Amino acid sequence: MNNDMIVTMTDENGNNVKYELLDVINYNNNTYTVFYPTEPNDTEVVIFRIEELEDSDNDEYIVETDEHIIKEVYKRFKERYKGKILFADKNVYD
Repeated sequence: MNNDMIVTMTDENGNNVKYELLDVINYNNNTYTVFYPTEPNDTEVVIFRIEELEDSDNDEYIVETDEHIIKEVYKRFKERYKGKILFADKNVYD
């Protein structure tokens, strides 16, 4: 795990959750991030859509819930890292 790519986000319940940033992917005029939770019990990537906040230097990261978008972003992520990362999820999001 590369500590330079670890970010802490606050979930909807106010809990801090640490993620490792794996990639940033542009799809359909939006920017998405692929994060992997650092907790050992969490084994699935989480895809966030980045929303620029007006009048702020910060961005908002929103968990993507649209299954079609999740599949497309994850497919691009897998294509980009084919042969570099061993994916154990042969049928997830395919």
